[in-house]
Amino acid sequence: MPTVSIVLFTRNRKEELLTALESCFAQDHRPLEVLVFDDASTDGTEEAVRTSFPEVRFFREESNRGIAALRNRGFQEARGELVFSIDDDAYYTDPSTIRCVVEQFRREPEAAVIAMPFVEPLRQGCVATTLNTSDRLRAFISCAYAIRRATALELGGYREFFFYRGEERDLSIRLLDRGFRIVYGQSPPVVHLYSPKRAWSQMFPLGIRNNLLFDSLNIPHPYVLPRLALDAVQLFLYKLTITQVFSRMAFILRGFLACVKYASLRDPVSKETYRLYRTLPNHGPASAPAPTPGPARR
Repeated sequence: MPTVSIVLFTRNRKEELLTALESCFAQDHRPLEVLVFDDASTDGTEEAVRTSFPEVRFFREESNRGIAALRNRGFQEARGELVFSIDDDAYYTDPSTIRCVVEQFRREPEAAVIAMPFVEPLRQGCVATTLNTSDRLRAFISCAYAIRRATALELGGYREFFFYRGEERDLSIRLLDRGFRIVYGQSPPVVHLYSPKRAWSQMFPLGIRNNLLFDSLNIPHPYVLPRLALDAVQLFLYKLTITQVFSRMAFILRGFLACVKYASLRDPVSKETYRLYRTLPNHGPASAPAPTPGPARR
């Protein structure tokens, strides 16, 4: 049985995915398995992967289920003790990356998640963060992390109604509330190229909805109502133009309607967990080296 499963989730990014897979199979840690979950791509992704990487375990959805649902299927299908996640528009830069993270898990048994260093050299306006190895974090970003599979299953994985955007933050605060740790890794950095092939029309509306859902489901009293109000105002005003006023109001309204729809699932974390969450740093991109390192090759 593999000790490590690398899972990739893709939708219509065939060329980027092949680069990511090449960097996965270049890793020097063994045993290892690689799984690809295709969210109803229409660009020939399955044929390209099966031709170039026949050893991949490939799973295809016939309709767009959303990344949260696919991540849960990844936990269920993976056979490794540790599940690594890398975006299809990202790649490992060094063959030792997986091995470094596995060794860190062994040194830090209290860590449920290791949030790996990553850089985003092509993303405009990206602000680099400064973190130290083994710093405790409030949340992880899915383009570069690893989690103990048993822990993910114990918490029920991601809440699938988040669909896309913000699902990592929701899982992270629930991990913290159960006493698990999210720590910063010490591996060579992952390069996340932030592909322009994105569901742009979904990103902002779902970002607003899921931000408000996160607040209503997880934040305890007496903090929840002030936080909801503040976030609603900030989300409404964020880069607002006069032509967006009515659409932005509609997005906020849909967010509050979602809060009502899922109110029965509200399970706030403890006040102590929420205070801790507010004090811990986020998993963010590191300063990108120049030149940007290329993908690991086998």
